[in-house]
Amino acid sequence: LGWLFPNLSGRLFGIDPARNPAAPYLGRLFAARELALVAPLLLEDEDEDVQRRSLQVGMAVDAADAAASVAAGVTGTLPKRAAVMTGVTAVAALLLGWIATSDD
Repeated sequence: LGWLFPNLSGRLFGIDPARNPAAPYLGRLFAARELALVAPLLLEDEDEDVQRRSLQVGMAVDAADAAASVAAGVTGTLPKRAAVMTGVTAVAALLLGWIATSDD
C-alpha cells in the first residue's frame, strides 16, 4: 500500500508530503525495497535456507532503518513523531524476523 498511496503512508508516519515534496518518491522506494525483501517468504516452494537468509537480510535492513530513525530524530531531519513511528515499525519488524528465525 505504501507504493500505491505514498502520501497517505507518509501522513500516517507523521511526514507531511506538502512540506516535503520528495516524501512520496522516498516512500515508494522504501515500499519497493520491502516488497523485494518479503518476496522469497511468500513463495511456498522456496528453499528454507533461502527463506532464512531473506529473513536475516531483512533483519539487517530493519536494524539499519531503526538506527536511521534514531539519527533523524536526534538531528531533527524528521519530526519527532515520524522518527518514533518509523523507529517503532523498524524494531517491530526486526523482532518479528528474530522470532521467525528462532529455532523452536
